[in-house]
Amino acid sequence: MNLSATRYVIVTPARDEEAHLRNTIRSILGQTILPAEWIIVNDGSSDRTGEIIDEYSAQYPWIRAVHRTNRGFRKAGGGVVDTFNDGYLILTCKDWDFIVKLDGDLSFEPNYFESCFAHFEREPRLGVGGGVMCYIENGKKSFEANPAFHVRGATKIYKRACWDAIGGFWPAPGWDTMDEVKASMLGWTTRSFPELHLLHHRHTGAADRVSPAATNGAPFRQREYLEISVPHSPFPLESIQWNYPSSSSTGIRSHTCANVFSASTSTWGTCPSK
Repeated sequence: MNLSATRYVIVTPARDEEAHLRNTIRSILGQTILPAEWIIVNDGSSDRTGEIIDEYSAQYPWIRAVHRTNRGFRKAGGGVVDTFNDGYLILTCKDWDFIVKLDGDLSFEPNYFESCFAHFEREPRLGVGGGVMCYIENGKKSFEANPAFHVRGATKIYKRACWDAIGGFWPAPGWDTMDEVKASMLGWTTRSFPELHLLHHRHTGAADRVSPAATNGAPFRQREYLEISVPHSPFPLESIQWNYPSSSSTGIRSHTCANVFSASTSTWGTCPSK
């Protein structure tokens, strides 16, 4: 495959990203392989995020804006999936090879996507891939620790066949792990590329802080889930457990979802509200 001919589309959910969105847009504009289409979804931002999206969409016809109304709060997990889907549903490019879920607070090198596609070219069963998140702290680069199979939700690239097979995102907390679980169950591999770095301009969960009282005074970055406990192989996957931030003495409460994925029908189950 000629990498320069690779067709990919991007959907970016963005909420209150005025301080960082231009960095991401400039990184995309500088890519050696440009996307065929980029949908940036303004998720009811209260800052100038929407104006920035409109500014660039007026200059580049392959950048398109979607504006959602402000629900009044940031809804992590399932809210990200809802926002992504609003962008995904209006894609006009139908012959793409890869689809990308990309956050609006990242910077990366001009050859980032070309280098990622080279990995997919070398590994035919690779279904989900992406670089690794890093931060600059006190002038030094630091990285988020993740297992090698996991690609952070901020930068996920899906091969077309894999995306079609998993049927999109699970609309609940943990979507960015469940996609990999389902892909693995269907015979695909997933992994991050440790040599490809994306600068995250704010720490994961920085927009969703929890009060010190809610964590018994212990600092941590709040996410929709803190960790997922997944049964060991072999599949099928019958249940998973999330550990959530809470106001309990431990700062954590658990929640289990059963019948997560049916391997026989390749469909997602449902997860009760936490």
